[in-house]
Amino acid sequence: MNWFSNLPRWAQILVSVIPYVFVFIIIVIFATSGISFVTGIFLIFSFILLGITTSWNVKLKKEQAEKAEREAREQKRLANPHRLGHATLFRKDYSVIDIETTGLDRNIDDIIEISAIKYRNDEQVSFFSYLCIPSAPLTDEIISITGISNEIIQEKGIPIEKAISKFAEFIGEDVLVGHNIENFDLKFLNRVLDEHYGRYFHNDYLDTLPLSRTVFPHMKNYKLQTLCEKLELPLPSHRGLDDCLATAALYKAIREADEIQITFDY
Repeated sequence: MNWFSNLPRWAQILVSVIPYVFVFIIIVIFATSGISFVTGIFLIFSFILLGITTSWNVKLKKEQAEKAEREAREQKRLANPHRLGHATLFRKDYSVIDIETTGLDRNIDDIIEISAIKYRNDEQVSFFSYLCIPSAPLTDEIISITGISNEIIQEKGIPIEKAISKFAEFIGEDVLVGHNIENFDLKFLNRVLDEHYGRYFHNDYLDTLPLSRTVFPHMKNYKLQTLCEKLELPLPSHRGLDDCLATAALYKAIREADEIQITFDY
């Protein structure tokens, strides 16, 4: 409706009354043509219902087209031959990323924290971390898991569109390292970036989840917490920077184990 808000005030008023004038004219035509009042009202409501149905169908088709376009872009991204995912392409310059969310469904849940640590030659050079304001108050479960309260969000949080823009600027073209980054972090981040800026992240990445399955094949599970406990690494805490540090330590452990071809049996 940007075109409407850009009209002069008199034009906005004129456009607003046109539907009422149209209905009045129809009533007059019905009255002068001998059609009963009830029949006239029925026909008017039929026209209105037809208009609503048509408008709804147009909106639905537009949403379906947008969804198909997003899915096509996502498939194109997943087919990108420059994506990483195996040990032969390890890097020493990269950014470790982690997000905290209100749930596991990327289509409906919100990001409440985005964090990253930039590494150069395996050394930390800069940090990034922002709390993001969700669309609804946090549940007790999420508060318990993350330690992030609604009060903290309101005090320190920023809109997600600002956070994702700052995040994109921070990581630049870096290779991204994360735990379950392909199926979780990037899904959320790409949905938000697409919603607000109409594009996706195309960074190469290394996912420590499948990499750890390859290098440490006998773990009881491959949760970040379990891996860090077994390998005696810094533990995650469901807060962004802590989890980035844990993931970075795991990534280095995977790389070192792969380099010397050691398989740990737990």
